[in-house]
Amino acid sequence: MKKIIIILLLILLFLAPTYAKELSGNVNISKEITSLKDKIFSNITTSINTDELPSSDPDFMENKTALKSGIKKIKDRSITVFSKGYYGVIFADGSGYYCDDKGGIINYLYEDQGNYPKKLSIYNKQGSLSQVSLITAKDSSYNYNAKGELMGFCENNECFDRFGNVSCTRYSY
Repeated sequence: MKKIIIILLLILLFLAPTYAKELSGNVNISKEITSLKDKIFSNITTSINTDELPSSDPDFMENKTALKSGIKKIKDRSITVFSKGYYGVIFADGSGYYCDDKGGIINYLYEDQGNYPKKLSIYNKQGSLSQVSLITAKDSSYNYNAKGELMGFCENNECFDRFGNVSCTRYSY
């Protein structure tokens, strides 16, 4: 009986530090994201002139062929396809568009050039700001509507709504 009690005490003595150890710290990422969001919204163009912009993807056939074959980049542009049936094209200068599966332009895009974090401004077909994405890394972004309200975020190949539910997947080529 004494052996059992001694063994139990020894086990408790060795396990006690494990249970008592608690990680502590105060990393506040949301404060940093809010600060960056405020910064990108403080200097943003709320509308663009779409009169001279295309209404459909001028490289539709070439882009569609690339999407089917999984080519990552074409000349001066990169393509991202979304599970909801649309795709995005970003050119080397940061301009671009989202298109439906038939090549019709849904939105116009303007991505800041340079290092992260950077912003992606998204305008509807009429040229009004509809969304702004704060891109924090190659595969990470926070998406806000034109009023600055969080719509959701994307991490790696998944996009989530503001409640954390998967809203779609994306594949960058």
